[in-house]
Amino acid sequence: MSKTIRTEIIIQSGAAPVWAVLTDLAAHATWDPFLVAIAGRPVVGERLEVKFNSGQTARPVVTEVREGRTLEWLGELLAGWIFAARHRFELVEEGDVTRLVHSET
Repeated sequence: MSKTIRTEIIIQSGAAPVWAVLTDLAAHATWDPFLVAIAGRPVVGERLEVKFNSGQTARPVVTEVREGRTLEWLGELLAGWIFAARHRFELVEEGDVTRLVHSET
């Protein structure tokens, strides 16, 4: 059984500057208090090191990158038998603003 959490926000900017912030993984903690550090590159197949504000660390794999549009990674515990979470960011340019859709399934 899977569940999805989804949020979205309109950002008063074009998609390119939002993408630049989103994919600067080393600076992620400056705007996300839950994920306090991310090491690695936003490249499909790359294994990231994600540190949570709880002190836990995860090593998800980047599963999708569509330049300026989508960044997604998959984290698993015991090859997904116990737990698997797909973390996704989507950017939708709407004129001179960008809709950021953030979800986890």
